[in-house]
Amino acid sequence: MRIMCILSVLLVSCISNSAAQPPRSADIQLPMYLESVVMPSPDSSKWQAIINYRIDRDLFIPIRNSDTTVAGQFRRMGDILIELTDSAGGPVGRRIVLVDESEAALQPAGSERHWVQGTAAFLVPPGTHRVFFEVTDAESQRRQVNKDLVLRAPKNHPDTTCISAAILFLPPDPASPDTLVAENLGGNLLFGKNRTLLLAMQPGHDTSATASCSWTFSIWSYSKEKDHIHAHDSLLQVPIIRGKRVEMLSSGTDVRAVLSADSSNAQSLIVIPLQTAMFPLRDYTVQIDVTTASGKHCSFTRPLRAVWPDMPFSMKDVDGALDALRFIVTPNQLDSLRSGSFEEQRDALERFWQTRYPTPGSARNERMTEYFRRVDYAIRNFGTIRMPDGSRSDRGKIFILFGPATRTDRALNPAGANVETWIYDGIKKRFVFVDENKNGNYTLVTNASQ
Repeated sequence: MRIMCILSVLLVSCISNSAAQPPRSADIQLPMYLESVVMPSPDSSKWQAIINYRIDRDLFIPIRNSDTTVAGQFRRMGDILIELTDSAGGPVGRRIVLVDESEAALQPAGSERHWVQGTAAFLVPPGTHRVFFEVTDAESQRRQVNKDLVLRAPKNHPDTTCISAAILFLPPDPASPDTLVAENLGGNLLFGKNRTLLLAMQPGHDTSATASCSWTFSIWSYSKEKDHIHAHDSLLQVPIIRGKRVEMLSSGTDVRAVLSADSSNAQSLIVIPLQTAMFPLRDYTVQIDVTTASGKHCSFTRPLRAVWPDMPFSMKDVDGALDALRFIVTPNQLDSLRSGSFEEQRDALERFWQTRYPTPGSARNERMTEYFRRVDYAIRNFGTIRMPDGSRSDRGKIFILFGPATRTDRALNPAGANVETWIYDGIKKRFVFVDENKNGNYTLVTNASQ
């Protein structure tokens, strides 16, 4: 039997792997994730094209809010333009989304990312369509454009049983199983979390109530070696959901799929839980195999990756991440971690944290995350003109090892050196730093117990 599989087209705008401090300025391409999904529509001559997007909120410059009818001290405003054209460049659809978000206070640099998310649906004829996606900030007129996303709608609705679309979601809320929050990371998995895959199927003439499903994740090999299977699982007797359609909605800061009753919808749905929390940060190929109770079989294959949008910046370069361990390992241990190829160094870094400070049930190690967030903070806040990397300063070292002080005392002396004292009540420690030349270069002079 000929199987037709219509693959979701995905695009990920990658974060730069530079080892320098991450400036958030107008010349930086901030993270933006786009995903297109093609699904059947009530009009048998057209398909429903769904464009999901996730944009770093920092693309929109915050301004003081002068509108008393809008809550919050600051506002971020702009617009999003989404245009679809056919293979000849002719117009197919167009949407303009206005962005207007308020916030009580500005978040400090290096804090968790916040996102502008949404979805737009179009009815498109069969064929290849290109997506033009443009984001513009109202205050600065800064623009970020993507023209690489392509979606393909097949010539005819298939009559045979096949998978027509697949979308990743957070695990369903038991209290609201018909509402799913979309992962919305360009078709990719969030590192360190289990996720759910929603399959949309064209059942053809199959009326089975259940199906057996299996999934296989293989890690990409960038050499000539064959991709190797990382994980495999089989699920038996998964219910086939009928009489419901998928409606994508923007809800606050989320994109959600609502499974609404629709007895006229010939499409079937299957929800598959994926045990992906222990997957490392790698590129994968996933294959889904579905066999209905009546024996109809179909497969779905696509590339995806585990992504971590909030990864500490100091971890993005393996050499820099290993160097940042100098405060907690011996020189010999550091030399051992640095030996070998890039892949071997990356694996050694992961093993270092997994074996010393494991986080049960997740590949994302919380102790590791906190350590490198401190490194990021030290880089930004304790550098000087002579030593831009603040993690190499005395204050940076103490902050990385012990975190923020319980309280800090500062003495600016016109006739002498500036003095800064960090007091840690929990560990009963006191650190005194002195800036003899008043150039921001504080030297640790006292390390004492209280």
